[in-house]
Amino acid sequence: MKKININNDLIAVFIYISILSTLLMLAFLIKGVFFNNNSQEQQENNTIKYTIEDREKLKEYLENKTNLTFEEFKYLDINKDGILNSGDLLLIQKIILKGGKYEC
Repeated sequence: MKKININNDLIAVFIYISILSTLLMLAFLIKGVFFNNNSQEQQENNTIKYTIEDREKLKEYLENKTNLTFEEFKYLDINKDGILNSGDLLLIQKIILKGGKYEC
């Protein structure tokens, strides 16, 4: 019978999970640094611009037709309650009707 060394197996799994989580954090960091939806000028003025495409992306997410990245989730969570729902969709629609600019 083959003797299984549980300690080595657990260590290998832990290392694998640690590497994956580190890579995931780096991916979010790189995406946030290089692919930010708002320009530097908008961020300095505490103004965020929302478009019809943003509204459609949120609508598709709420209908379970698409997934969002962490950055997209934060960007579309207008009331910053940590939940994307019809309230955020209505807020985006109001912002778009008023010209698309939202002051934080």
